[in-house]
Amino acid sequence: MPGPLTILEIDPAITPDRARFESDLLRTLDAVATHPANHAHPPGAPAAGLRILKQDDTRVAAGPHALVLHATLAGRTVIIKRSPLGLIGTLKSLTGNSKGWRHVRNAAWLVERRLPTAPVLLLARHAGAEILVMDALPGPSLLELMASPETTLSEQHALADAAGALVARVVHAGRYNRDHKPSNLIVTHLSPAAADLAIIDCVAFIRPGPLTRPIQAPLRMLSSLVIEPMGCGVLPRQALLMRGLRAYLRHSWHLADHPSPARAQIAPLSTPPPTPPLYAPISVEQRAWELASIRAFWSEVLRTIHAHGDPAPSINPLTPAGTPASHSPSTAGLAARSHR
Repeated sequence: MPGPLTILEIDPAITPDRARFESDLLRTLDAVATHPANHAHPPGAPAAGLRILKQDDTRVAAGPHALVLHATLAGRTVIIKRSPLGLIGTLKSLTGNSKGWRHVRNAAWLVERRLPTAPVLLLARHAGAEILVMDALPGPSLLELMASPETTLSEQHALADAAGALVARVVHAGRYNRDHKPSNLIVTHLSPAAADLAIIDCVAFIRPGPLTRPIQAPLRMLSSLVIEPMGCGVLPRQALLMRGLRAYLRHSWHLADHPSPARAQIAPLSTPPPTPPLYAPISVEQRAWELASIRAFWSEVLRTIHAHGDPAPSINPLTPAGTPASHSPSTAGLAARSHR
């Protein structure tokens, strides 16, 4: 029988129900370990009252598979991520350098800066794996809404605006996310007028280094927003991609107290015009600056996507069986792509 939990980090908010929380977590992990889902069961099938959202072949020796679970612990709806460790992974966990620890620290960084993410409830080691438990946020992923034919035109506009604005807020705060793909963003609110996004995978946040080009941070995040839907065959039409890029630029200019190095690099105009209020009408000069910036930035995005190679994910988040995506359009046809 698997050993007990080794608690590494725990949210004080669950202290009153800690014993029940840990007991429910152990029962959930045991149910997955003894259920066929641990070996060859398709994601989405029930195992002792829980749902398997994602399963891949990542494992170390005879250890457990990597899994993402949706479950209820002590009456609280949560997401559980189980990541196999092995010897090197265990050493990283012991020294605070594992993926779980990076997620905990980066989630705390986001919370401190009032950037939306799922609260981390617990980090532990159990049976050769690291266990991360976080609150389950309400709503579908951005990728799911990109794929849905039910998403209205106004909602598409709201999602593009929110996606661009979130990139600007993160970069302005001083870091960037190397894995900022739509399946890692939960849409917690959506109306024809506005949308709210929250980040649920915080492992890949880093600070730009001294040799990092000023545009590298937003470029990496914006490209990630395109690569995954491109590989899954649900790439939005170009008008929406341009709208998201424009939202990023407007919000980044609005957040900056003065013209940033990134602004100077991506736009060919020698002198930037004054930045107007975020939603105020803009001048002809500002419009010219904006269009030039969009064209220059989009060219950089296309180069980044081309350098990435095959955009098809190893596990397609949109398919129940987690099968690889088969639709992988090239960057040559990206500008002409139209979805819906």
